[in-house]
Amino acid sequence: MKFFNIKQIQDVEMIQAGSSPIGRPFMTTNFYLIDNVLIDTGLSHMRGPINEFLNDRKVDMVLLTHHHEDHSGNAHSIKERFGCIVYCHEKGINKLANGFNIMFYQRYIWGKAEPVLCEVLPREINSNRFNFKAIHTPGHSKDHVVYLVPERGYLFSGDLYLADRVKYFRSDEWILDQINSLKKVLRYDFEVLFCGHRPRLNKGREHLRAKLEYLENLYGEISNLFNRGYTEREIIKKLGLKEVWSIKLFTQGNVSVRNIVRSVIRSIKNNTD
Repeated sequence: MKFFNIKQIQDVEMIQAGSSPIGRPFMTTNFYLIDNVLIDTGLSHMRGPINEFLNDRKVDMVLLTHHHEDHSGNAHSIKERFGCIVYCHEKGINKLANGFNIMFYQRYIWGKAEPVLCEVLPREINSNRFNFKAIHTPGHSKDHVVYLVPERGYLFSGDLYLADRVKYFRSDEWILDQINSLKKVLRYDFEVLFCGHRPRLNKGREHLRAKLEYLENLYGEISNLFNRGYTEREIIKKLGLKEVWSIKLFTQGNVSVRNIVRSVIRSIKNNTD
């Protein structure tokens, strides 16, 4: 089953896309078109509907929030079609140029991204009407970036937000980096949070702050228990954290609540080395 939907939100077209061989898509991905600037490109499994959508549009440039295949999946084909520049953070240049390995579940849900040559992202990018401020926000990935449009109060947040209270982490996520990135972004004013999976069209800044408070509290609780000698399993039980077993099994442990605990422990060990 394929899901494809377009919503007009002020100056922005929000494209929601998802694909699944059986039943409803496990997770849809959002990407955005504003003033001929495409922020992320969606998953390659949905290239057909995305190409049809772009038949009546123009793309002058692509701004990637990060290299993950559900965000960069169509960057190569869009660059070839429109002859546009694709920008990404310098830490993502080589991954996107050379291709990167993905697990079975990623290929199943989103599809593989073709290699694409990108330009190193400057701190500010101008379109015909708007100024985009690029803010490096590592944690979900090393190359993660969000884009602020100050005059409209928009924040295109990629996967920085996802939810007020996240239920799991990927194995390569760093919780302290996420906390610091959230603090950095909250120095700015914005109202609309154009998330890669769960947009918040009102009170976006408050939702981002809620996630920061949740992660800070969780970090403190996990740190306290770990320093008292509790194991990962004991910490999860003590804090009442619930493992989403269907997701953990499907992703072979790459996505789990235990990864949140491990990320905290990893940060503690790095700070004491």
